[in-house]
Amino acid sequence: MGVGSDYPYSQPKTAPPPEPRFPIPYKAVAAALIRHMNIHEGHWQVYAKFERNAQYTTWNGAVVPTCAVGVTEFGLVKVDDATPISCHAPDVWAEPEAFTAPIFVVGPPQPREN
Repeated sequence: MGVGSDYPYSQPKTAPPPEPRFPIPYKAVAAALIRHMNIHEGHWQVYAKFERNAQYTTWNGAVVPTCAVGVTEFGLVKVDDATPISCHAPDVWAEPEAFTAPIFVVGPPQPREN
């Protein structure tokens, strides 16, 4: 079998992401968690811990090796200095509007521009 458009493994079958999607900036997530955990000191950023699992699956009638990746932990981690995705906790409490994602606005969903 040659590698090309007729090769069954060269065209992955992925579903489009479900709609509607609401992307939230990292800083807005970090600020929400800082408020939720009642943290008032330090620089904090969001982290995610992933776990992978190798397995075999059937795809187009053939058994192929695959890797499943899942998020096993999600939270905040304290960092020594500011980073592009960290929040300074006192700033979150002093200026809450600066760290609020647009989707938190109460009201009907607005059409998105593509």
